[in-house]
Amino acid sequence: MNALIGRPASSAAPSLSEKQACVLQIIAYASRIFEVSHSQLVGRDRSTPAFHARAAAIHVARRVTGLSFPALGELFGDRDHTTIMYAESQIEILKLRSPRFQRRLGRLLDISEAVAGNAGILALADDNAEQVFSDLAVAFAKARRMDANRAADLIAALVVAIPHKNETPR
Repeated sequence: MNALIGRPASSAAPSLSEKQACVLQIIAYASRIFEVSHSQLVGRDRSTPAFHARAAAIHVARRVTGLSFPALGELFGDRDHTTIMYAESQIEILKLRSPRFQRRLGRLLDISEAVAGNAGILALADDNAEQVFSDLAVAFAKARRMDANRAADLIAALVVAIPHKNETPR
């Protein structure tokens, strides 16, 4: 299975738009986990909370999707690739300085990898709820050493990723 979108390994590599959709989901998760607004995360806000959330989202997006620095720069508010490289370079420093940042980064990475590793979880609709719960079970089985808080975050993130019938996808 393709780890990003759940396709059989023999099918074509994910398109850029599929990777972009994955990055947009990671941005949404980072916004919730780091308690900053979406506009703070992708906008020009230079506050510490916004930078921490943005740096974590960039790190996870690069790790999960493998997108280039310029491609990520476009998705993170049309930033220059060197800005994206700088944010990525600060991850180890932020992890050493802040155990809270490290915990939040871990949660974001767990959620993003679990969601990206499930077949079509980002495109599920209400009419196939049985498949949704099956995919949730798979995500929990794949998650390693996950405590109750991380499991709850994973469920919340997966539920957010499922559009409701009368709602446009986020």
